[in-house]
Amino acid sequence: MDIPIQTVYITGLAPLSSARRNLFFFTPVYNEHGKLVDLACHTATPSTPGGVCLTDWISPLAGTMLDPLWPLLESGTVCRLAYKLVSGKPCLLLITPMDGGYLVELLAGKPVDATPVNLEPANAPGETCEWASARPRSFFVSKQASSSDTVNQLLEAIVANTPVGLALLRPVWQEGYITDFSYLWTNPAHAAMIGYSIIQLAGKRFKALHPSATNAGLFDRLAHVVQTGETLHYHKQVQHDGINLWGEFTIVRVGEHVLFTVMDISPLMETKELLRQKNAQLEKGIAEQTKQVQQLSTLQNAILRHAGQAIISTDQAGIVQTVNQATETLLGFPASELMGKVARLKAEITQSWYPVITFCPYDADESYNFFSQPVVVEKGYVQQECLLTTRNGRLVPVLLTVSRLEDEDGSTLGYMGVATDISALKLAEARLRQKNQILDTFFAGALDMHCIADRKGFLLEVNHAFQEVMAYSAGELRTLPLLQLIHPDEQAFVAKEVVKKSQQQPVRNQINRWRRKDGTYRVIEWSAIGIEGILYGSARDITDRQLAEDQLHQLHERLQLATQAAGQGIWENNLTTGAVIWDERLWELHGLPLPIRPLTYADFLASIHPEDLPAFMAKSHAKLAGSGETINSVYRIIRPDGVVRYLETNGRIIRDSAGKPIRLIGVAWDVTRRKLDEESLRTSEQRYRSLVDHLDTIVFQTNEAGRWVYLNPAWEVVTGFSVKESLGGFFLDSIVPEDHAETRLMFEQIKAGHRTIVRHVIRYVHKGGGFRWVDVNAQIVWGEGRVWMGVTGTLTDITERKMAEEAILESEQRFREIAENVDEVFCILDSEQPRFLYVNPAFEKFTGVSSRAIYQDSSLFLPRIIKEDRTLIQTIFKDSVSGSELTFRARHQDGSLRWLHARVFGVTNEAGVLIRRIGVATDITTAIEKEQILEASLQNERTLNTLKSQFITTASHEFRTPLMAISSSTELVRHYVAGEDIPLVLPLINKHLAAILTKVASLNELISDTLTLSKIEQGRIDVQLAYTDLEALCKALIASTFSENKDKRHIDVQLIGKAVEVLVDKKLMHHILTNLLMNAIKFSTKHVGLTLTYSSTDVKIAVSDQGIGIPKEDLPHLFDKFFRAGNAVSYQGSGLGLAICQEYTNLMNGQIDVLSKEGAGTTITITIPYA
Repeated sequence: MDIPIQTVYITGLAPLSSARRNLFFFTPVYNEHGKLVDLACHTATPSTPGGVCLTDWISPLAGTMLDPLWPLLESGTVCRLAYKLVSGKPCLLLITPMDGGYLVELLAGKPVDATPVNLEPANAPGETCEWASARPRSFFVSKQASSSDTVNQLLEAIVANTPVGLALLRPVWQEGYITDFSYLWTNPAHAAMIGYSIIQLAGKRFKALHPSATNAGLFDRLAHVVQTGETLHYHKQVQHDGINLWGEFTIVRVGEHVLFTVMDISPLMETKELLRQKNAQLEKGIAEQTKQVQQLSTLQNAILRHAGQAIISTDQAGIVQTVNQATETLLGFPASELMGKVARLKAEITQSWYPVITFCPYDADESYNFFSQPVVVEKGYVQQECLLTTRNGRLVPVLLTVSRLEDEDGSTLGYMGVATDISALKLAEARLRQKNQILDTFFAGALDMHCIADRKGFLLEVNHAFQEVMAYSAGELRTLPLLQLIHPDEQAFVAKEVVKKSQQQPVRNQINRWRRKDGTYRVIEWSAIGIEGILYGSARDITDRQLAEDQLHQLHERLQLATQAAGQGIWENNLTTGAVIWDERLWELHGLPLPIRPLTYADFLASIHPEDLPAFMAKSHAKLAGSGETINSVYRIIRPDGVVRYLETNGRIIRDSAGKPIRLIGVAWDVTRRKLDEESLRTSEQRYRSLVDHLDTIVFQTNEAGRWVYLNPAWEVVTGFSVKESLGGFFLDSIVPEDHAETRLMFEQIKAGHRTIVRHVIRYVHKGGGFRWVDVNAQIVWGEGRVWMGVTGTLTDITERKMAEEAILESEQRFREIAENVDEVFCILDSEQPRFLYVNPAFEKFTGVSSRAIYQDSSLFLPRIIKEDRTLIQTIFKDSVSGSELTFRARHQDGSLRWLHARVFGVTNEAGVLIRRIGVATDITTAIEKEQILEASLQNERTLNTLKSQFITTASHEFRTPLMAISSSTELVRHYVAGEDIPLVLPLINKHLAAILTKVASLNELISDTLTLSKIEQGRIDVQLAYTDLEALCKALIASTFSENKDKRHIDVQLIGKAVEVLVDKKLMHHILTNLLMNAIKFSTKHVGLTLTYSSTDVKIAVSDQGIGIPKEDLPHLFDKFFRAGNAVSYQGSGLGLAICQEYTNLMNGQIDVLSKEGAGTTITITIPYA
């Protein structure tokens, strides 16, 4: 038949230039009787030949010629139709029945690999039937065609867009076997999976695109489906030919072809694997959580039994369910009485304003249930200080924390209350408030200057004395940095040495010049301390003083309020094994990370403060020796960061059936705050008493009438009158009558309010006769409402200062009398420049330089100093160095060399400023000479004694051990020979004879080494240097001595650089290498390394091992005679080998070095220079 297909372009599997289709999907066309009468193309396009139906392609009209074709197609038979192109070229039309339609393929010519066509019609279903003629047609097109078109269009869209890869493959037959497949058709998903485009896949051979498919079994599966018609469905991971995916594969035979579908299920498999891993993790987490729950249950039981805090649990209604032992101790109720009761809030209010809680029987109509109060229900917890009513009616202050207990769904199961007894804390707070009031009064009314500065150095608080001295008001001072009040020349020093250092430790008795508001300066002695960045300072104006006075300025650090009770840690001590177990909290309390090795009782004892350890051990031994079941203690620990903490422990002693203690278990908690609060309270009281009662300055107070109402003990020291007999007396009665008028005038001015502060010097009567000069510093004491209550202040005894003025004049005269009549060289130097102010006659006598000349040119004495010591003398002389001691050499004017010992010290004025330097030099030549002679003699004696002791000890041990072995073996041989049959005991005799020979060899080696050292020390070693090939020497030594090791270890020889012959003594070098290699093998279990490194100047021979190494502390003594490292005592040796190696190396002008780390190995290096 002729088909007008001049508009048809062969595409797809037919490799023509056009991209038009040659593969079409047809749907069946039925008549009114439901019989197949035609095929309709469901995607009619301009590329569709003829029309939309198969019969429309035939020209002339086929008529009834195709009627036999339709039954064959309905039966599922694959048919071929021969046709011709307009050009006359013969072609084939292949029709393949499929689900829902037929696949029509236009074949350009007869393919060379096609099966020969039988032109006879075939009636069997599934076989190929070819028609070469056509007749006119007559048929009816079903009304269902339009709906089929829509379905087919949807089908084509689904195939084009489905993520499932589809490929129609045509088998390639050769001699009755399938040898390959070619691609007929594929969809975009399949092309994307294998990395090609649809155009590239068209007509391509399967094996060419997938060379690994044969080995992977895919090719065999495709052939199996074509040959058997069996549909295959399987899952597999593909990792070849550039493809890596998990796929769900389906292979279906379609006519003579095979349809190959692939669904990428990689995400599904990855999700499955992830789900498997998550399940494994979940199972592991459940197991760990179960273990954790068990541990928590154990911890809970231990806490309830041994906790120092009272713990109560209730149900939802607040009814008590459980109580621990600490609760019974705190409240005095046994657990049985508290069970079933509720915690009620009393309606009345106590003086402390804290709520009062009492335990009463449950009554649903009553309110004020503390545990189930609304705030707990809403927030989940409440923490409050309150008072608990004990069994005897006493109110105990506690810090109570109530928490809501919930299940996993958030439902309330009950409530948990933890109470900490804070009775001691409240007592400490009351005492602290009292002391703070005293300190505030002292701060405001003190006669000394007090101030507080912030982190930036600005003044926060100053007292009246500070304002009076500096002439600033408090408001003005709060705007000034503290350093701005310091003299500019001293500000840098104060910032570095005082302000900064005071944050680490107190700085005391610092003297500086401070600027007043009028610009004048006052000399202030002050102390400072930094606490949490705040600077506390105390100062005193000492401008009018000429002598320094010891003044006590101490600041009282305020106690911090106690925090919540510290968390508790659980511990266990196995008395049998010494093992100690801590939970994480206890490690945290000790400031330690979780351990990498088991903790021992010795480790625990090492953490206890040395001062507390004896008492702790004594108490522990007493408890264990008794019959009690409990043990408790309070002690200090020192954490790794240096912090000292107090711990309190409470535990139980577990004993065996005989009553012997075998294990301790209990809890420990941090009580540092409580201990420090107690210590601070005691310290505060002591400081206050010390500040007031032990000052050498009188602290006084008078009433408005001028009568003494307070005097500290210094009063009796200064005046001789007791405090008791003076109190109540008029203050003017204690003053010398000549000073009454001036003093009365000042008192009246204060009383009238004209003056608030008075400072003057007067004389006070002494009980023993005479008087004392007193510096008075007084100010008004105000009461409430600014009512004048009297005067308070200090009285400082300055009698010594007055007397010192006369003493200075007398001292100067006495100084000259002494200085000018002693043999020591004495001089006075200027503090600002290198200039002599005074030299005594001994200076002139030693140097030969007159005092007049040295005053004019102070450097004239320097040529007398030995050149090597001159730099040090010049530094001290020119740089104003003071407070030094030195020894130097100088030439006497008679030419002799003298040793001098000199001391240089400074003299300061009352402000602490250096005003001059004084030097004193003593001739110690005779003593130095005697000392040098004596030291040399002692050193020689020590060396000889040390060598003698080492030799005697080592030799006696090394000789005695082999001799004892020889003696023992000889006795055994004698016994065997005398009492046994010789053939039977011959092996034992040979064994002991071998031991005798071994020990004799050891003795010979020790004697040989000893004689060798003796020859070295006597210089009797004949060194014969010759140019030697060290590499050949080493290899020969290894082959002859170390080639047959029983443990199969060998020596690795490595050569670095270009080998040259080196000038050495072969015999000595052979001995050195033999000793070093034997040591390396003896002290290690692995192979030994021997490295020769040739450089431009020398050769280095390194013997290395990976053995036991040498302790760091033993390295300096390694080459000493008879020395053996601490970890080598179990190895045989005399301690002479390395000493001999060092001596031999020195004889060859070489050097021996050692590099070792204990446990890691040792490397000994011999360096031999070329020349």
